[in-house]
Amino acid sequence: PVRNQALIWLAKAYIASEQTGEAQSLLSILQKDKLLPERYKADVNLTKASLDIKQQNIGDAIESLNLALKHKLPEKQRYRTEFLLAQLYAEKNDFLNSTKHFKNSFSKKAPPEMDFFSKLNIATNAARGGGDNDYAKQQLEKIINDPKYSKFKSQALNALAMIEAQQNKEKAIALLQKSIANP
Repeated sequence: PVRNQALIWLAKAYIASEQTGEAQSLLSILQKDKLLPERYKADVNLTKASLDIKQQNIGDAIESLNLALKHKLPEKQRYRTEFLLAQLYAEKNDFLNSTKHFKNSFSKKAPPEMDFFSKLNIATNAARGGGDNDYAKQQLEKIINDPKYSKFKSQALNALAMIEAQQNKEKAIALLQKSIANP
């Protein structure tokens, strides 16, 4: 077991030092190891996703993150993985999958910043034509009215205005004016 953990950390060190070929070789060995304990499979896939992102292989990173989510992850790591996966889907203009994973990244234990940015990105996806506008507006309204998110109120108002601008320009302008007036 220590060998597997050491190889994963060695792969991470190779990625950090931009020795991607060595990292890829180690990860391939670990992925093909039929005796690899279940508790290490998620970490291997997360490390592979890190390598894929470093090499700008977004499609492969999405695949690696989806594989990682099939294994048991601590809650904090799970919602962060969901958030990252959502960002990658958005980068590929797959707004429906992006929105799905942003929704999955909500957690009572997540910092308010992560909750806010998940909701903001859901709204951005909706404004770009890839999501449920009503749901996005509902989430933004919650942010605007919740004191816990007071430091994000202007950003939420701007995002809500972006969605409203598609159908109701006057309301969008009023939201932007409210954003400007927000302390």
